[in-house]
Amino acid sequence: MAQSREPLAGNLNRDMIAEAIAFLDSLDHVRRKMALYSFDAGERFDWHYVPRSRPGLHLRDMEPGQRQAAMALLRTGLSDSGFACAQGIMALEDVLKIREPGEDYDPGNFAFVLFGNPEAGAPWSWRVDGHHLSITFTIVDDETVIALPHFMGASPSAFDRVHTVLGAEETLARLLMHDLDDSHRASALIAADAPAEILTGPGREHALRRPTGLIWTAMTDSQRAMLLELVGVYAERLRPELARFELDRLRTAGTEALHFAWAGGLESGQPHYYRIHGPTMVIEYDNTQNHANHIHTVWHDPALNFGRDLLGEHYGSAH
Repeated sequence: MAQSREPLAGNLNRDMIAEAIAFLDSLDHVRRKMALYSFDAGERFDWHYVPRSRPGLHLRDMEPGQRQAAMALLRTGLSDSGFACAQGIMALEDVLKIREPGEDYDPGNFAFVLFGNPEAGAPWSWRVDGHHLSITFTIVDDETVIALPHFMGASPSAFDRVHTVLGAEETLARLLMHDLDDSHRASALIAADAPAEILTGPGREHALRRPTGLIWTAMTDSQRAMLLELVGVYAERLRPELARFELDRLRTAGTEALHFAWAGGLESGQPHYYRIHGPTMVIEYDNTQNHANHIHTVWHDPALNFGRDLLGEHYGSAH
């Protein structure tokens, strides 16, 4: 089915192309080969959020000017708060190195990788990928950029109960659960115990097909506003044009189909999980590890992850 969309405002595509070219131009032949793949490479779908070897050029293998160019590229896709969150996630690697010596935690173990030529006028993509941070940007055409799948996590997520990053994602969801009456809370609660991990991780993006939990139409106006505010927290990690694109798609598809589901404890410090599921998004949040001080969040649109459906439209219209 064709996706209704308006052109993105501003110079998003132009900015991404310019910074991608600047990044590639800063690299020598060996590093450029590590950073640049063909658009149809299987590695384009090889995202993950655990410490591991990964496709692309890692920050630790870049010269200072190259790292600066890589971070300038990242800035083109994120809002100021989203960029600060990404920096905070990277900085937590140094905390983990101290807390868990012997593990492979390294703020330099974040890879930047491009798929396709940003100068060719054809679809291309780029990704930042590392421990607790993985966002894929797919540039479909002059009007459309898809920033999914989108993963952010944090460990530790709080020091002395003060959040480092991803605090609003937890606080707003818990406020919504506490605002529900007993009947609606029972509808939202899908399990007494939270799952140990998000369900739509790498290779499992389509694991959740049927929404469960409390449907939008059963909520009060104030609860609907809280749910939209929570969705906005995720969208506002992105550059404003991208956030508007996703929120407009949600409104066009119909917020009345949104579901909110919760599993686990309701109080701070208890393992918990929630999910927002609608026609254009699956957002998962899980905080069960390290005494509920280790957050994983992921945002998908199974139809548009990696630009899939829109790429089909793009290539179809070209023939």
